Amino acid sequence: MRQFIDTFLEPALWFAASWSLRWAALLIVVALMLWIFRPRRAALRQSMLLAALAAGVLVPFAPRWGGGWQRTHQLAKPSISPAQSVTPSFPSSAWERTSGSSASRPTLEPAAKQSFATGHSQAELGNESEPPSEPLGRRRLIALSLVSGWSCAVLCLLIRRLCGWFILWRLRRESVAATGATSDLFAACRAEMHLRGRVRLAAHPRVRSPVLFGFLRTMILVPPDWAQRAIEAQRAGLLHELAHVRRLDHLLAPLLEIVRIAFFFHPLVRWLLRRLEYERELLCDEMVVRQGVDPRDYARLLLELARSSGRLAWPAVSLPMARRRTVKGRIHHLLEEDMERWIRPLPMRWTVVLGSGLLALMLGLASYRLLAVENEPSSKPAEKEKPVSPKDKKRAAPEKTAVPRLKREELRYGGKDFNEWRHDLLTELKGSIRVDGMKAFAAFGANGYGPEATQAILDIMRGYDTTYENPKDDDGAVVSAGYLAILKIGADAVPILTEAVKSANRNVRRFAIQALGSLGKDARSAIPAILQAMKDGDADTQLRVIYAVRRIDKHAKGVVAAHMTVLKGKYERNRLQAMFSLQQIGEEARPAIPALIAVLNDKSGEVRVTAINTLQIIGAGKEAVGPVSRLLRDKDFRFNVQLQAYRFLQGLGADAKEAVPALIAIVKEPKGANREAAIETLGIIGPGAKEALPILNELLRDKNGLRRDEIVEALKRIDPKGDR
Repeated sequence: MRQFIDTFLEPALWFAASWSLRWAALLIVVALMLWIFRPRRAALRQSMLLAALAAGVLVPFAPRWGGGWQRTHQLAKPSISPAQSVTPSFPSSAWERTSGSSASRPTLEPAAKQSFATGHSQAELGNESEPPSEPLGRRRLIALSLVSGWSCAVLCLLIRRLCGWFILWRLRRESVAATGATSDLFAACRAEMHLRGRVRLAAHPRVRSPVLFGFLRTMILVPPDWAQRAIEAQRAGLLHELAHVRRLDHLLAPLLEIVRIAFFFHPLVRWLLRRLEYERELLCDEMVVRQGVDPRDYARLLLELARSSGRLAWPAVSLPMARRRTVKGRIHHLLEEDMERWIRPLPMRWTVVLGSGLLALMLGLASYRLLAVENEPSSKPAEKEKPVSPKDKKRAAPEKTAVPRLKREELRYGGKDFNEWRHDLLTELKGSIRVDGMKAFAAFGANGYGPEATQAILDIMRGYDTTYENPKDDDGAVVSAGYLAILKIGADAVPILTEAVKSANRNVRRFAIQALGSLGKDARSAIPAILQAMKDGDADTQLRVIYAVRRIDKHAKGVVAAHMTVLKGKYERNRLQAMFSLQQIGEEARPAIPALIAVLNDKSGEVRVTAINTLQIIGAGKEAVGPVSRLLRDKDFRFNVQLQAYRFLQGLGADAKEAVPALIAIVKEPKGANREAAIETLGIIGPGAKEALPILNELLRDKNGLRRDEIVEALKRIDPKGDR
């Protein structure tokens, strides 16, 4: 835990603190600029705010520049002799490693180097190299508490956003498309805004004022009584929401929410996001006025809508879109006498030039270097320096002591060299001693003995069941120590482990495969040998290969073909893990679609469900509709195979037309358990399911226990024109 906090959590906290403070300084400058200069154009103000947002997000990636603002800090003069003085060196930042250090290859500390230079042996320093265990301490507890608190807060905010998205999904599902004069007015407004993308207009009883939501499938919801309002009021409200679409605000909103969640603790970032929302609303209002809407009439509409209790009539739920903080400022902006003087948009060339200049300026301000110079106080008054001749400089310069470079053969661990440790461990069978030997091999391997130490570890593993890693048992402790030693040796162990994958000894083969997987991307060169081992008849070896490939490079050549071989095997657990790997590969795994279709006939319900899910994730299409349709009557209710089959067909939409006969057969069954799901799927398929119209109309007339609204919705989607 201490190593995790020191290596990851504490550097991450310093990184976040530096990021937040630099962004805060930048936002203070922006706020002062807005207060002092007070630009009249909302477009100019929003350009400044967007540049501040982009600069703040890019602060960690911006290079530091300049000599820095130097701050002098006086230190007390240490009471040490000149012979003992040491010049301290610190990393350039809290999250950067000192030059020359590595996680897999430890370097000698300055004290150790000095001991070697004075002639002390490694054995005398052995006890100092391993510090005793100690409690976490106040500093680490504070770091752990801060990271835990931030994580819990972010999780709560994400859950809140997910609840909001679920509510919007229900609104979309339960809404009714607008028709008649309202639909014609909406089409005219779209033409005025020159929108070519797909934007739908629908009504919902829980909506009290126009609401725009959706990322790709954009929708505007209005109250059911929207058609009863004045035409000009309807036009103004629709133009405002379409202005958001024209400006692509619905695409920027999710990015702003991510920033809001990540920096929930930062008051200046929250101010920036609120101000961006305010300026965004003003710009949309200006676009509405430019379309000929009277500002006073539009202000009356805003006031009328603001008097309602929220934009959504949903109890105990407050969505971000329901806030009315900006209405007062918008009305004041509309009623300004010279408003129309400032609503002209900036030309595109000026927008690009101004935005680029602001972004460069703000990045420059946020990435300026800050240095601290530490000086020792002097008790004597400053004396005028006398010129020194070159000869005196050469005479006064201290002589550098050359530290002799140690040969590999001179390295010791606990007083013994590498060959002595190797001989002792081959003859010593006690587990606790072999665990110490693994630590010795790890130290030697990280300091020049990589291939030899790896081979020595493999020789010891021949007699151990490498699937057993319980550190409380002697054998398990040895195996666990072996894996940790390979992890410390690093990339130097890859060639030896690659050859060991082909070993006839099963224990060595298993150990080598898992060890290569723990090395990650450093073991890419071993992928061909590992994939060849996937043909092994041993179930555990095959499973280790799947895990190893997933960690090294799941997109490497031949990986998909090797997983297809596993799908045809007899081990259920391996087939499941192979499908999980194909899901992570994504659309690159499409060649495995025929093998996955064959797995749909597996006797295990869990395997069938996973196969359907994998087909959906990797992008299977019409070729899988027929086989998946046969699972609509699957009897395995433990893993709910039927539900996953319906989800797959619904995800394909119109491409699932081949499943229509099977769905009609299920709808005709008077006691079918999934008739509602079949009706919903037919509606999602749409016009391609017209042959289902007779049975759906019949169900609509009969009292069959089904929900009429679901049947009506399916009929609308299958036959939008109503010719049924």
